[in-house]
Amino acid sequence: MKSEIRRIAFTCDFFRADFERGRFDNYQYRNLDWLYAILGADEWAEDWGVEIGLVVPDLDAAGFRTVVGNDGLFHDYTRPNGKAWPSVYDVEGSSPCFSTTFDRLSEYDLIVGFELSPTIKRNLDLRGTRYISLHIHPVRFLRDICFFAVTNWPHARSLFDKVANPSSEIGVQVRRWRALFARRRDLALNVPRPVPIVVGQTHKDAAVISNGAFATLASYGERLAMLLEPYSEVLFLGHPFESRNATAIEYLRVVQGKSVISIKANGYGVIFSPEPIPLVVTLSSSLGVEAALAGRETSFLLASPIEHFVTDGVDIRGGVMIGHALLTDFFAETLFCGESKDGVSLLSSQKSGDPFFLGDDYLRKSLESWSFDGLQRVSELERVRRKIFPAASLTLEEIDTLFEEHGGKSRSGRLTSVGVTEPGDAVVEVLPRPCAVGSDFSLKFSAPNVRHYLTYGFHDAEQWGVWSNGREGHVQIPVDVPKSGVWTIELEMSVLVVEELLQLAPVLQLEVYGVEVAMVLFRSSISHRQQIRVTVDAISPLCEIRLALTHTTDDLVGAVGHERTLGFALSELRCAITSATGDRRRNPNDADGIAIFGAAAGGPIFVPKTLTA
Repeated sequence: MKSEIRRIAFTCDFFRADFERGRFDNYQYRNLDWLYAILGADEWAEDWGVEIGLVVPDLDAAGFRTVVGNDGLFHDYTRPNGKAWPSVYDVEGSSPCFSTTFDRLSEYDLIVGFELSPTIKRNLDLRGTRYISLHIHPVRFLRDICFFAVTNWPHARSLFDKVANPSSEIGVQVRRWRALFARRRDLALNVPRPVPIVVGQTHKDAAVISNGAFATLASYGERLAMLLEPYSEVLFLGHPFESRNATAIEYLRVVQGKSVISIKANGYGVIFSPEPIPLVVTLSSSLGVEAALAGRETSFLLASPIEHFVTDGVDIRGGVMIGHALLTDFFAETLFCGESKDGVSLLSSQKSGDPFFLGDDYLRKSLESWSFDGLQRVSELERVRRKIFPAASLTLEEIDTLFEEHGGKSRSGRLTSVGVTEPGDAVVEVLPRPCAVGSDFSLKFSAPNVRHYLTYGFHDAEQWGVWSNGREGHVQIPVDVPKSGVWTIELEMSVLVVEELLQLAPVLQLEVYGVEVAMVLFRSSISHRQQIRVTVDAISPLCEIRLALTHTTDDLVGAVGHERTLGFALSELRCAITSATGDRRRNPNDADGIAIFGAAAGGPIFVPKTLTA
């Protein structure tokens, strides 16, 4: 490796690009801007004579395609499935992709990165380029957030070991938060009896990438079943920024067979409370790390996020927790100008080794609101919402008991009501059991919990139905399929498109359980609203439906009157489970098992039953 630091480049995980609304974006670029500013990198050139560069790929489509350097991978980046980033996140050996970006980075003596992926670190190390990768440490209940630093440069690693380590105050902060909740005894955070907690997280997170894909709870179903076997119910703490918590909830309910109590509350208020919580389970959540430090028995299905940050074979001796020392001139001077006894001594003795000598929340306030904010002000604790998802095996009486145990005091009707505990404490809701044989499920668009079933790609529901916000939308329906016998699911839905789209002859594709079962061909000669009905084998207790349209209002040239992007709409969706008997051909235009509704291409028009506009 080069012996002198004269040129420094800042970068980030540039693999983490998304393609939405016809353009590429990478929110890590904004995190990189934050890191550059908080470290004061603009001053390094003047103070220490080093050259500073910012090296990230351009995000315009043509430029990004060239930088990717692989047509197959570029195509994956343009797909909504999000498979591109995890497929290149952790790859051994030299990467054939993004080679021009690696060439640019290797021209520098040191790379300072925000959350560099294992693949990026390995490729820098193979080229003999030093790097320092900085993450936000998953322990966030201290007086300020911290960095977690990894590096392949021995000098930097040695310097990290000499500064005040924030881990020294973890114990006293744990006692502080325990004491707060032991005294407060918030009814809203009450856990009526010992039940385990499952902690959710964002589905597109570096911490859940495993074997080139995003892991889910289902990826570790057998181990999860063993951990939860003694319990009939679980508490679910969803990630506040995750839009697909419903998928994890229904997996726990219909596949693992548990009643699920979803708590929308401050997670720290739960893990630090004196409540009887026998186990915390998570894929790789930072809250799991904090729960373990709070004294909870914690099981990581994938790995602790701290382990996930470290890349074996290149990162020296794991990583280091660092507070405000990283932000000082003394640290930068020692890093760039070589070992400085006076500098390191002064750095180590800042405020008698205080890791947060710049003041509480110095870093945190430069980012965004944090989870402890409401907890600090007792009178402003956000109202807790509990949603009870009863297992299919529960009787109505057992559901009533569960409702009352979690604070419900009044119900206007079984299974669909909303009950409120004391004002300001919690709202308790009960959702229907999974759709069972002999009962129909109908999606009620005006119901407050309709979003639970609309898992992806929809605007807010309206009284009459719901519009997709793009080409694709996902719906999930939990079903109670008997273990014996062969059963089918009958789906009936009313779908429509914006009338102006008929001139583009859009096609709506319907997939159930990942298999294409129907196409709806919209034409100017027929209604923009159609009723479709299909029957599929019930192969799983979670019926997952995907609808994809070839066009949206964004494709209309000169169209006016649509402020939102609109694709297709659902105005009705019904589900029933029946015994698999007789001929299950879907309609006269069936071909290879795919039902075709609307104008059949190249053949006679089959007009299905339509609804009046």
